[in-house]
Amino acid sequence: VVVDGKESARAYLVDLKKRLPRDAFDRFNRLLRSYKAREVDIVGLQGELCTLFAAHKATDLMAGFRTFVPAKHLDVFDRLCQRQSDVKSEPVDVKPGISIEDTC
Repeated sequence: VVVDGKESARAYLVDLKKRLPRDAFDRFNRLLRSYKAREVDIVGLQGELCTLFAAHKATDLMAGFRTFVPAKHLDVFDRLCQRQSDVKSEPVDVKPGISIEDTC
């Protein structure tokens, strides 16, 4: 079964709405509108989404967001996500009693 882009996007939004609290889902929608209105570029959008998803322990949602990224920005988006992934996987020396929040 082939799922077209609209069905994939719809399924992603349903999952997003189930997993994020209402205020976070509303923030996601505002970010999308800002991006579409060219008020924020792909770099800013990716950073904001990374922060939003990390705050709700849902960093896996970033991969699904790729559905919404225009083809002309996919390369930049993928490189940004890879950079975030590389940073996250590097070992970090932490003093006892200090916790580090997950990042995208």
